[in-house]
Amino acid sequence: MKKLKVKEKQLLKRDKENERKARTKRLIERGAMFEKYLSFNGSVSNNFIELYLQKLSNDKNFLEYSDNIKFSVEKQINSSSPINNQNDEVIENEKIN
Repeated sequence: MKKLKVKEKQLLKRDKENERKARTKRLIERGAMFEKYLSFNGSVSNNFIELYLQKLSNDKNFLEYSDNIKFSVEKQINSSSPINNQNDEVIENEKIN
């Protein structure tokens, strides 16, 4: 019985560790994408980025535009279209609409 409890603890510990690793990997990947596509380099402070994102999240025009982009991306992903370098085309189409 004691061995079973030890094994259960080990499994729970391993699961938590795997979840932490997956979260860390996701945050690193998304942070890299953020820097790449929003042209932020390593010299920009975390405070600057936080204030920048706060201002964006409070801008109703940006939020509406962002929702349109999200819808467009979800539609593209759901239609199994390959993601390509036509981002400018998608953005231009969103501006027109």
